[in-house]
Amino acid sequence: MAISSVPIVVMNWISPIIGGIWLLILGDWPLVVYGVLWIIFSLKVLIPLALPGLGFALIGGALLEKIKPIAIIFVFLSFLSTNVLIIGTCYGAFTFCSSFYYGDNFIGYIPYLFWSYSLAVSPWQNIAAQELDNPLELITSYSVSMFYLLFLITFSVSTLVTFIIIALFCLVHLIVLPTFGTYLAYQVEQT
Repeated sequence: MAISSVPIVVMNWISPIIGGIWLLILGDWPLVVYGVLWIIFSLKVLIPLALPGLGFALIGGALLEKIKPIAIIFVFLSFLSTNVLIIGTCYGAFTFCSSFYYGDNFIGYIPYLFWSYSLAVSPWQNIAAQELDNPLELITSYSVSMFYLLFLITFSVSTLVTFIIIALFCLVHLIVLPTFGTYLAYQVEQT
């Protein structure tokens, strides 16, 4: 995992710098301003959107002693709702940045892709940085960053490969990570 995180670290540094400066040179300063505002205030927007997940978690926690199967469903829904929010953030960042590009060649599209990476992963990396003792947050942040990077790489190569990356991203974030999170929460409750 350490070796595979090198491209993520590099992308975390170069995407906002190269993407932002390149966009400013192109005159797309509104996109840069919106992006900086998103990076600064994204948690204030995402936290209220994550409240249903917190509600599911509270219900699941309350039912864990009494009705375990129902509690497990609510805990799963809690993790699932957060991951739906993650997928929505990635989709929103990509489509928002893409809506500013009116060119017809891939080279001109690169700064928009770099900038979309910054907007898509920064909130989740900020959350993971605040919760370094939570392995699930770190895994989720790593997964978002790696899948989004793979998406950007394959986006220019092949539609089929891009579709496979998107399908794997959704599979991991809608089934694997919520299941793993539910398992971890259940194990913590057992100890």
